Amino acid sequence: MELLRKKWITPIVDRIRSLPDAVMADFIGKLEAICKKYETTFAEVEEEIADTERSLIALLDNLTGSEFDMKGLAEFKKLLGGE
Repeated sequence: MELLRKKWITPIVDRIRSLPDAVMADFIGKLEAICKKYETTFAEVEEEIADTERSLIALLDNLTGSEFDMKGLAEFKKLLGGE
């Protein structure tokens, strides 16, 4: 009976007792991954896009070309939000 308990019952009981810890550790790991994935807020992304657009508009102002090219660049700047 003692051999049966050591061979089968004790390992099964130990594994059952460790299940809540394993489930919680897995849940915590997934939750931390989601938090890291979404740590950059939408407002921060929008601000970064706006900054990049402003920088691109400033760089476009330095370009030169034919009248047709300049009209195309002017339309592109309008799309970016620059007038």
